[in-house]
Amino acid sequence: MRLTTDRHRAGWALVLLATGTFVVAGCDSSRPGPSGAGTTTEGGPAPAQTLRQAADAFLADLGEGQVTPAQFTASFLKAIARPKGDAEADAREYLAHFKGARFFILEETTFGNAVVVRGRAESPNRKDAFSLRLVNDGGYKLDWLHRSERMGMNIKAPADPELAAAQDAVRNFLDVLLGGDLRLAHALMTLDWKKKIARANDADVREGYDYSPGFLTQTTKAWRGEYVGYSLSKNELNAAKDGATFLAEFEAGGMKTPYFIKATKTGGQWLVEAFDKQQPPG
Repeated sequence: MRLTTDRHRAGWALVLLATGTFVVAGCDSSRPGPSGAGTTTEGGPAPAQTLRQAADAFLADLGEGQVTPAQFTASFLKAIARPKGDAEADAREYLAHFKGARFFILEETTFGNAVVVRGRAESPNRKDAFSLRLVNDGGYKLDWLHRSERMGMNIKAPADPELAAAQDAVRNFLDVLLGGDLRLAHALMTLDWKKKIARANDADVREGYDYSPGFLTQTTKAWRGEYVGYSLSKNELNAAKDGATFLAEFEAGGMKTPYFIKATKTGGQWLVEAFDKQQPPG
């Protein structure tokens, strides 16, 4: 079947194993390396690698199993690792889920020093959506990566880079929440919120957690419910540019349910700190 990249046909909801012709990322064996330093040609040094070129190269390396934990940002490595586990071993185990995959880019967004690409990942026994965020901080680093059965589409990035960064975090949270990878959803929640929802017991503390991951999993599983899609209809950044609010509409059985989502910037990272179902008036 011939696929299409026409965004007007994708709809507002989620892509679930979507079919279409996508831009293939990183298939050229002469691609620049992920370091962003460029290459030398007979005419002199090549231009510096762009963020999109870095994303293409990174995806190709990811599928070939050439990405290492050393290429993670500290915040993403922490998100993947268990509190008292071997962070590098946990990261290598996570990367193994992407080895052998081919990646097709549907959407590209840039803000600040970051590039985000979303699209479809195809493995021999698995087809789903992916999201990748790279940041350039003296070299390209992996700042977020996931595969999910769900992916929000046709969601325009705000012009303000901080609001765009906040929205990216919210989209990742919603995609992995509805896609069922609840541990990743937890990584995108503020610690204070997790502790409020799921107080740690003695066993959790011994494992290095400040909250109860088991109870939090049950709570977030209930949030997921039977929803199959969502849209983001409103977004707003506060004056200090360290807080943002969003209005999402979740879809199930032909019905739409509004949710209020609040994100905050803490330690240089945007995280979700509130997710509340809106009650109908009256």
